[in-house]
Amino acid sequence: MLKQLCIAIILLSLLPIEGVLADWSVTKVISLNHIFSPSDNDGWRLESVVLEKAINDRSYYSIGILENSEERLGLVLGYSNIFYQRKKFTLHRSFYLSSNYKRLPAVMPVPMAGIRYHLTPKVDLVAQATPVPDPKDAYVIFMTGVNIDF
Repeated sequence: MLKQLCIAIILLSLLPIEGVLADWSVTKVISLNHIFSPSDNDGWRLESVVLEKAINDRSYYSIGILENSEERLGLVLGYSNIFYQRKKFTLHRSFYLSSNYKRLPAVMPVPMAGIRYHLTPKVDLVAQATPVPDPKDAYVIFMTGVNIDF
């Protein structure tokens, strides 16, 4: 189901859409991997689609669907802020709320730091990471993806 949703959103992004969706962008997260965690390593695969809406030129909020390796779907809500910007890349910090993990609370806050490398004015490569200091099984959540502006 998630793959069909991704294809539909990518096809929509190719159309000249005016009005409601014109100011949105799509972040297609290719991977959400738990690095250094043998018990939760999801592998490198397509796992989410996130819609982003700019608040201003340095902030945006996000809403999306996340699927983990156990095919559990969950909602993701987020806020991001750009704190350093150059012509080819931006550094940003994000705060997400996710409801996707079995062992954790129903709604889990996830702070992340990341980079967007601008391939074209409408397409970015995205990478974000956060350490998870679990005393039994510490790991790093690392997300990579592609951002496409409508």
